[in-house]
Amino acid sequence: MSDIESTGYSYVTAKSLKSIGQREPRLMAKLDSLSDRPNVFEEFGLNILPTERGTYIVFKDPKNRSYFSLPSLVQTTPPEQYISRVELELFDSIPKTAAYTEFQAIDVAHLSGLLNAFCAEGDLELTTRGRMSSGEFDMWLPEVEHMVHIKNAQIEIDSAYEAQSAIPLIEAKTGFRADFNVRQLQYPYLYLSKLSKKRIVPILLAYSNGQYQLSEFSIGEHFGQLEMIRQNYYVINEPSVVNVDLEEMVKAIPSEPEPSDIPLPQANDLNKVIDVVCLIEQGVTELPDITETLGVVERQAYYYGDAAKYLGYLAGKRAITADGASLAQEKSRLGRVQMLLRRMLTRPILRDSILYLESRKFSIESVDSNGLAEIIKRYRSDVTGDTVVRRVSTIRNWLRWLLTCCSFG
Repeated sequence: MSDIESTGYSYVTAKSLKSIGQREPRLMAKLDSLSDRPNVFEEFGLNILPTERGTYIVFKDPKNRSYFSLPSLVQTTPPEQYISRVELELFDSIPKTAAYTEFQAIDVAHLSGLLNAFCAEGDLELTTRGRMSSGEFDMWLPEVEHMVHIKNAQIEIDSAYEAQSAIPLIEAKTGFRADFNVRQLQYPYLYLSKLSKKRIVPILLAYSNGQYQLSEFSIGEHFGQLEMIRQNYYVINEPSVVNVDLEEMVKAIPSEPEPSDIPLPQANDLNKVIDVVCLIEQGVTELPDITETLGVVERQAYYYGDAAKYLGYLAGKRAITADGASLAQEKSRLGRVQMLLRRMLTRPILRDSILYLESRKFSIESVDSNGLAEIIKRYRSDVTGDTVVRRVSTIRNWLRWLLTCCSFG
């Protein structure tokens, strides 16, 4: 720490990292989101970058320039419908469920023509993918005023496509993310810039529950110098929303007893709840695998698992139920939305919250937090104090999610 205090940075070897953390150095330095940072990095405003095989630089980053916080259309607007240029159903090797890997999400986006439509660069040919050496380039660390030389560090390119005048560079994520480490785009960007004079187009592709969020960036000369140019949000071959006759649905679906033996959900992203169910249905049950796939910390993974239990899709220690299997195997995103809405109407707190939203003419801005808190207290005496506020936040986000998926008539 003395070098960092005096100069703002310090070079460390992989051997030193391993002796300190007793883990593989590559994994210790893989801090892909703000929540991945160890406590000491968070406390002292530090970050780490690979400089060459077996060497890293730890440096002061008090403004968290190493991470880009993503604005998101997902929670506020319905997605845009994109019609595939090919019949995707004719391809037997495309997964029939919603749980794509990062590569599968990229490949379906390319096969369907979605990537071509977003990039608007003409035909795209896949040219580069996988782990490779970075080559050599220099990069300025603005916070510590230090030029770091990168030489043959290991990088990973999820996909790079070549067009006549541009190279779209894709970094893919499963699960919608609040932020990401800019290293994941900036290192491949600088590597490709050394290979070609064509314009490199950095794109973050996020996939969750049948939905794509594509964000294009410009990258400057300094590390962390990213600017988001545009962001679009799509579904492929499906309408953006499903038409719902709430009055008829409420009549047809009886309320069940509130599952008071399961924590009231504290998991704001319903897409991730569905993603967790789909992953577990496919046999991905170990906590480290779930956290890595969805970009959440262990605590959040528990929250999303508990939310799926509350809705009846999981039981015990991450075991899929029959209803959970049905949800995961439903091919249509809007089919999953309808299944989830019907299940929400069986839970008294969620049912009353949805009816409260209806009474406010489906305007989330008109839904009062105190009103939601009263609904919670009506059914759950075990939820008190600040916990009520956190649960209100989750319910509000779930209601907002419904408004991006449903057209209530």
